[in-house]
Amino acid sequence: MPYARRLLEILAKLEVELYVVASDASLPIYESEMGESFGRFSAEFSEKYSEVKFYSESDFSAPIASGSFNFDAMAICPCSMKTLAGICHGYAENLLLRAADVALKERRRLVLVARETPLALTHLRNMCAATEAGAVILPACPAFYGKSESVFDLVNFVAARTVAAMGFEHNEIAPWGE
Repeated sequence: MPYARRLLEILAKLEVELYVVASDASLPIYESEMGESFGRFSAEFSEKYSEVKFYSESDFSAPIASGSFNFDAMAICPCSMKTLAGICHGYAENLLLRAADVALKERRRLVLVARETPLALTHLRNMCAATEAGAVILPACPAFYGKSESVFDLVNFVAARTVAAMGFEHNEIAPWGE
């Protein structure tokens, strides 16, 4: 979840239109890893960045559910193996999976920040299938060659790589929430 939060911060500062969907399964994980509820975070984030829109996974009326709504890129960060399986098999049971399905069918950038280790053969096959369908698999693997001095540096590396894979230029290195 730190990767997701940092990704949102960087994209919001780039002033790109953001449509955010958190799966129901991710909400308790967010709270556990970030020490606050996703509801509180999204309310504060919306207050700071009014152009950001948050949607429930059950809200199929969101613009991103339609192929006629044009968007440049989508990232799923983190991407569970369940979500990966849904994407590569076209099982669009919620808004997150439907938006990913739209990204693939409309040939838009879809970046999947995989979060699992070790990987089972089924995971690897699903990653291959998603890649063949046009997605980019970006494992949440921080780099250590930059002589990182903090966990933030490691998180920032993955978030910055995700932004670049989405096709946005940036040079964002500010600490959390600045």
